[in-house]
Amino acid sequence: MRTLLLVLTLALSASVAGAQEANHANPNGPPPVRHPADNGLTAPGRPVGHVDQGDRAPDFELESADGPRVRLSNLRGGWVALCFCGRGEALGDADSLSRSLPGLRFTVVAVSGQRLSALRKWARLRGSHIVLLSDPTNEIAALYGAIDPDHDIPRPSFILVDPTGVVHTSNLGRRTPPGEAMRIVQYAVTGS
Repeated sequence: MRTLLLVLTLALSASVAGAQEANHANPNGPPPVRHPADNGLTAPGRPVGHVDQGDRAPDFELESADGPRVRLSNLRGGWVALCFCGRGEALGDADSLSRSLPGLRFTVVAVSGQRLSALRKWARLRGSHIVLLSDPTNEIAALYGAIDPDHDIPRPSFILVDPTGVVHTSNLGRRTPPGEAMRIVQYAVTGS
């Protein structure tokens, strides 16, 4: 019996030490890529992250309405307007932003809780060329803090990420009208 207790104690200690070591990983290293669970289930009560100006934008990879998976870190080198939206008006805002500044080099990425089929249909009907990503489990919205934790639904949120992958602007939990988003992007990219 003592041997069994000793073995269990050593195993628990090793597990705790491993978890502590993982928590103290190199802070300058690349952040882990998040892949949402493929089970299609939501997770009420899950931890909700938060991103602020100056934070490194958490990396993730999601299915695109255009076909291939898109990884946020692959868009580095250019400005990225990251728009979290449920449907309808918020998707329209992201599309309007994309069309409002044709001369500027930036990418509009809309992350939606809708399924790929709905996003494809919306893009086809609208003639949209924004990057539409499906986050049906809302895991990425939760990672960024762009979710209502009580109802596990995305909240309209606008995050501007600079070419190095750092958050320039973070408007979480409120709709950013296209005109306001346009001024933020234009000032960030051009300085005027």
